[in-house]
Order: sequence, then structure tokens, then C-alpha cells
Amino acid sequence: LGNTEGALADLDRSVEIARSQKDERNLAFALNIRGALKRDLNDLDGALADLDRSVETARSLEDDQSLAMAFGMRAGVRRALGDVAGALSDLDGSVAAQDQLGDDDRLSSLLEQRWKDRRELGDLEGALADLDQAIALVEKDGESRRLGVLLNSRAGIRRDLGNTEGALADLDRSVEIARSQKDERNLGITLNIRGALKRDLGDIDNAISDWETSRSVLRRSKGGQDADSKHQLKELLRIRERLALAESNAEANEILGRYLIKISRNLLHIRENPHRAIQVLRRVLNSAESFDIIGVANFQLGKCYIKLGDLDGALRSLNQAVQVGYGTSAVYANLGRCYHLAGNPISVSQGYFERAIQDTQNAWARFWYAMALVDFDRFEEAEELLFDALNVKGHQAQKEFLEALASVQVKKGNE
Repeated sequence: LGNTEGALADLDRSVEIARSQKDERNLAFALNIRGALKRDLNDLDGALADLDRSVETARSLEDDQSLAMAFGMRAGVRRALGDVAGALSDLDGSVAAQDQLGDDDRLSSLLEQRWKDRRELGDLEGALADLDQAIALVEKDGESRRLGVLLNSRAGIRRDLGNTEGALADLDRSVEIARSQKDERNLGITLNIRGALKRDLGDIDNAISDWETSRSVLRRSKGGQDADSKHQLKELLRIRERLALAESNAEANEILGRYLIKISRNLLHIRENPHRAIQVLRRVLNSAESFDIIGVANFQLGKCYIKLGDLDGALRSLNQAVQVGYGTSAVYANLGRCYHLAGNPISVSQGYFERAIQDTQNAWARFWYAMALVDFDRFEEAEELLFDALNVKGHQAQKEFLEALASVQVKKGNE
């Protein structure tokens, strides 16, 4: 009826009655309900306090049902508070308790939540294990529509882990499920996803086929293809025309390689998916013939590995770019950055930074060089480099450079 104030008052009373009667089971139940209401009222701290008490109470009772509920609800509150690691820990507890109860539907729902938290924290293998288990449970129950959604999710994780064959198999199966269910919206969405994966693999004709079918299906379902997919399809059609006009395999590989490198940049910087970008770049390197394409692809690959914190992989790729003659200012700047982040003395990274800043427009080279010098208390040189970075007109990181300069000047003044 919308009387949340009255509902909260009733729950306060219920909690007090359960406490006074030392009825721990009803206390845990009432705290769960009150915690849920406080969460809905955006009183997240109050909800967390109730659910903390509910978890403790359920543990003392060894009541798996109450424990599964309390852990599951607290996970949602922790996630809303930005504590993804805490949410994941609670979901571990909820899954363990729910597993004892034999409710496959609830268990699969918890696994669907947990794989997302694991992915966010970078545990792709754990996310895949949860999806495997959830899919097995849903298959047993025969929930076709839900199965299709889970297959799409698993395809994404498999793709990021480099298992493109497994990803395509999941998407093929999801397409067939959507067709058999006559679910045009999910069919259109899945074809869109499959088309993108085929594009990433350089399978241009089949990517276009999937995207064109997706557009037709979504138009019928009044969903419509998103603007980005429409743009990508138009670009892909242009690439196919250029490939058809190529006079040799080498020219075709060059056209396709440059297109896929462009896709990898979008995946890394816009989509923020370095795993997927890496798969695209590996496809480029597998067929690349020109040193220029090999150099650019290795440079992009190095940036992906930096994003993932894999400095060994980054150094390997960046040095390969230099070896084929692609020793640009940006490559040297990233090499200097990697050697510095790896804990080497400034003498190791300095030569790379010095080569990078020969390009007067490379503001990031100056910024990274300055930050490396700061770590060795060379504040005056760092200050000069940051002034130079700020003098690069129109650079998008001016605010970051100014904040770094202010910090350096404070440290310089404290010497």
C-alpha cells in the first residue's frame, strides 16, 4: 500500500519481540525482511547492519536457508556500496548454503550473479566455472529462453579467454534456441553478438550475413538495431568492397589487418575490453605480411598487456614492434613506462623516454617520464617535463598534468 514507514515500524517491533523471546530463527527472518526494506529505501548502511546481524544469527543456528538468504541479500547491499569483493565473498557463502538445500533454480540464480562479480574482479576462469554450472542446472530444468541468455554470456567469457571456437559454438546454439522459440528479439541480439565475433576473426562475409539478418529480425520485432551496430555494418560492407578490389592476397591482408587494428583500438579504449582486443590482434599477426602491420599490431598488443598489468607480455610485444622497424615515439614511451613500472632503476627506462620526447607533441611521454623521475626524487627535471606536457595544445589530459605538476611542486618545496 506504499506505507513504508508503517512497515518499518512493524518490522522494528517484530525484531524486538524475537529478541525478547530469544527466538533466533524468527529474528534472522525479521532482520532479513527489514534489511531488504531498508535497502529499497536506500538506507544501505542500515540494511548492511541488519544483514550482518542476520548472517551471525543464521550461522549460530546452522540454518542453511536463512544463511543463503542473508548472504545473498547482503551481497546485493555490498555491491551497491561498491564493495564487489565483499559481495563476491557473500555470494560464495550463499552458494555453499543453497547447495545444501537442493533448490536448483535458486542456486542457478546465485551462480548467475556470482559470475558477473568474478568477471568484474578479473577472475574469468571462475566466471566460466559458474556459467558452466548454471547452464547445466538450467538445461536440466529445460528453461530454453534463460539457457540462451546464459550461453551468450558464456560465449563472451570464452571469447575473452581465447576460446573462440567454444564461443561460436555457444552462440550457434543460442541462435537455434531463439529460432525454435520464435523469440525474434533474442535472435536479433544473438546474431549481432555472433556477427561481431566473426568480424573480429576476419570472417567478413559471415559477419555481414549475421548483422544483416539481425537488422531484419530486430526491425520486425520493433526493437531496432543499435546505432553502433548499424555504423559497423556499413563500415564492414565498405571493407568487403575494398577486399573485392584488392589485386593480391598481400593487399587484401593489409586492408583487413588495418581494419582489425582499428577494431582493436575501439575494444581497448572505448569498450575497455583488452582481452577481446588481444584476440583480434592475434588474428592480425597470424596473417600479417608487411612489417608496418606487424609493428602496429604489436604496439597495440603491448598497450593491451599494460592495461592487464602483464608487463612481461607488454615488453615482449613492444620490443617486437621495434625489431620490425616500428620504433615510434609512442612505442618508446610505453617501453620506458613498462621498464619503470617493472621496478627498474631510472637508468634503464631513461633512454627510451629520451627517444620518445624527441616528438614535441608526445605529452604522455613527458608525463610518464616525469612520474618516473619523481620516484627517484628528481623533482626539478620532472617539473620541467610536466610544463612541456602542458604546452602541448589541446591535449585531453591537461587536468591530470596540472594535478601532477602541483604534487611535484609541493614535494620540491619540501626538500
